[in-house]
Amino acid sequence: MSNSHGPHLAQIMSDNMMAKFAAFAERLPDFCVYRLAGIQYVDCGLQSDTFNTVFGWPTDVDDIETVTRHYREQGNPAAWWLSGSSPETEEKLQRAGWVHEEYDVGMYLEHLVPLPGQLSAHSRVEYCDTAERFQDFGRTLSSIFEPENPVEAENVRAIYLLAGEHREELPGDLIQIVGYADEEPVSVATVYLTGNVAGIFDIATPKHRRNRGFGTEIFQQALRVAHQRGASTCVLQASPDGLNIYRKQGFVPSGSFTVWNLPCQP
Repeated sequence: MSNSHGPHLAQIMSDNMMAKFAAFAERLPDFCVYRLAGIQYVDCGLQSDTFNTVFGWPTDVDDIETVTRHYREQGNPAAWWLSGSSPETEEKLQRAGWVHEEYDVGMYLEHLVPLPGQLSAHSRVEYCDTAERFQDFGRTLSSIFEPENPVEAENVRAIYLLAGEHREELPGDLIQIVGYADEEPVSVATVYLTGNVAGIFDIATPKHRRNRGFGTEIFQQALRVAHQRGASTCVLQASPDGLNIYRKQGFVPSGSFTVWNLPCQP
């Protein structure tokens, strides 16, 4: 498979992620989106580094200090996503109190083709178009943080409760789906469209429901939605352990992302 986007693929992925978080945040009360010299940082007003996100490379140490001071004053954690790596910048982040959290691999799939719509694991898959389905989405996504991080789990549920109340204001390019087994929500996925590029996010299944095909099937449904909405390329970020899952669907590694976490101060 050729990479027709060339060296700009990492930027395409980063731009899609930035736009996804901004599109969500700019339409919910108490969320704020700030931009500073190519950096975008989101403040959800809660202790949630799932939604308090930073994207973009700082131009100097003052940018790092500005962003860090903002979250410190709020008393909230944050996650800073960087495409590629720079030892000099990462050293400055570390000195400012940021901690390396994870390493992800950028992956892409070109030339999407129609996928079969039959379900074998789920009884149904629904769009988030009611307040109840947004709540189901939040409950399912939050389960991946429990029991280790109950504060994050609670705040993720609260944010999706809020999203359900303001669902009519969310953009049409943000598509969230929930898979059900009987009447229990067992999987979720998000598709965000920027032009003909679809970013795939939030693939999640509760721990007690894994290894039953729900994760694979909701991912395939997300690809199907992306194709139906006219996307020609899909992008995502995968942990090194998850590479083979996406390779089986035809995704190709390209580039990397490092995630730095700003923990709450005691």
